[in-house]
Amino acid sequence: MFTCDGQVPSGYQTQSADTSIEAELVQFALWRQMSSGQKEALFRRVVRRVPVLIWQAVRQQFPDAPMQELRYAYVRKRWEKLGQSCWRRSNIQEA
Repeated sequence: MFTCDGQVPSGYQTQSADTSIEAELVQFALWRQMSSGQKEALFRRVVRRVPVLIWQAVRQQFPDAPMQELRYAYVRKRWEKLGQSCWRRSNIQEA
C-alpha cells in the first residue's frame, strides 16, 4: 500500500471518502500496534454497536411511526443486504 520510505503512492485514495490520508495513516499505525486480542475486542464492540445505530437511524427517519412499523423498518434495514445476497446466490445455483 505504501512505499518503503512510508510515502503514500501517487493516486492513492483513502478507504472512506470522508477520511484524510493523514487520519488514515494514524489509524493504520494504531491498528498495527494492537494485539490480536485488542483487535478482536474492538471488532466485538463494533458488532454489538451496529444494531443500536440502525435502531437510532430508523427512529430518526420515522419519528412518528408506530412501533410495529419501526420494527419492520429495522429488520428491513438490518438484513436487507443479506437477503439480497442470499437471493442472488440461490438464483445463480438454480441457473
